[in-house]
Amino acid sequence: MFFAVYLSVLAVLFSCDSKTEVAAPAEEKFRVDLSTWTPEVIKLPPGFAPKMPKGRETLLFAPGWRKPDAEDFWSYVFLMEIEESDLDSKRLKEIFELYFDGLIGAVGQGKAFDLPADPADVLIRRNDGAHYSGLVKTYDAFGSGDELRLHVVVDTELSGATATILRVQISPQEPGKIEIWRSLKFAIDSLHFE
Repeated sequence: MFFAVYLSVLAVLFSCDSKTEVAAPAEEKFRVDLSTWTPEVIKLPPGFAPKMPKGRETLLFAPGWRKPDAEDFWSYVFLMEIEESDLDSKRLKEIFELYFDGLIGAVGQGKAFDLPADPADVLIRRNDGAHYSGLVKTYDAFGSGDELRLHVVVDTELSGATATILRVQISPQEPGKIEIWRSLKFAIDSLHFE
C-alpha cells in the first residue's frame, strides 16, 4: 500500500512541467533624494584649519544633521582632494584632528559653553588596502556643546602622482546598524568634483 502511494506521488511530480520558472521579485534599487541634503564646497586649507594640506572639498549634509533627535544628526559625507600622496592611518589622524580641532574651535567661540583648546581626538585604523575606519571624539559646537562620538569611514584613492582623494562618511550612528549608513553610501557615491 505504501509503495503504491509513493508511486502516485512520484507520478504527479514528474507530470508537472519542469520548465516552469517562478520569477524572483525584482530588487528595488536604493535611492536617496539628495535635493534634501545641503551641499557645500570649500577650498583647502580652510580658514579654521590653516595647517591642513592644500586641496578642495565638497560636502553633503543629511537633512537632520543639526537636529539632535534625528537619526541623521551630525551625519554627512565629504569628498576631499588633498595635495599629498603618501597617506597612512597616522597621517589621516593628523589631518582629521587639524580639521575638527579648527572647525569645532572656530564654531564654539563665544558660545555659552567652554570647549578644550584641542576639542577633537581621532582614532583611525586601516581595515584593508585603501579602506579606513575610526572614531572622532569631539563636541557639538553648532548646538548644545555636548560631547560627540562620530564614526568615520574613509576610502582613499590616488589622484595623479601627488594628490589623494578621501571619500568620507560620518555619523554618530554605528556603521551598518542604522539605515543612515545606506544613505551616506549613496550620497558619497554621488559626489564628484566639477
